[in-house]
Amino acid sequence: MCNIKGNNEPKPDFAMLVPAAQNGGQRAMLAICSAFRPLILNLLKQSRFAPIRDDAASIVYACIIRCVVNYEGTSFDRFPGYIKKMAYFDLNNALRKETNFIKHVSCIDDAVLDAISGETIEDSWVRSLSELEALKHLPLHYLRILLWYYKFGLTLTEIGERLGVSHQAVSHMKTAALKRLKKELEA
Repeated sequence: MCNIKGNNEPKPDFAMLVPAAQNGGQRAMLAICSAFRPLILNLLKQSRFAPIRDDAASIVYACIIRCVVNYEGTSFDRFPGYIKKMAYFDLNNALRKETNFIKHVSCIDDAVLDAISGETIEDSWVRSLSELEALKHLPLHYLRILLWYYKFGLTLTEIGERLGVSHQAVSHMKTAALKRLKKELEA
């Protein structure tokens, strides 16, 4: 895994890198993360992880760091296999959570649809099926922002804290999501 065909880089010595990284060595941790870059690129290509493709790399890097910090083994021969197994576990877990989130989104109530579309109650009853379909076509990050804002009542600042961005960025994303939703409704 760490020595790809055509790659002249030497295979990393995990017996030296892991203890150094556990003692706070940033270069050692970076070398370990770099060694697993081919694994990450391979995982990103797999269609089963398409719903979480935007987050997959950060999920795997977080998994690698967590596994290195918590590794208590004395043999490092199977360390790459351990990382690979844990990365698959974390990605499958994230995929399951995302799937559950999508199922939850399909149960959006009429009040949220009214707030998003700005239409009267009578109009929303007529168009409710098309609105649900339009919401299903939105990218997940847009859908999350709209749900957090309209359904769960979070402020732009709270959403920004969850996403790690400013409230202005969330405001722009919300505006873009509403424009995209209107475009989907008109189609």
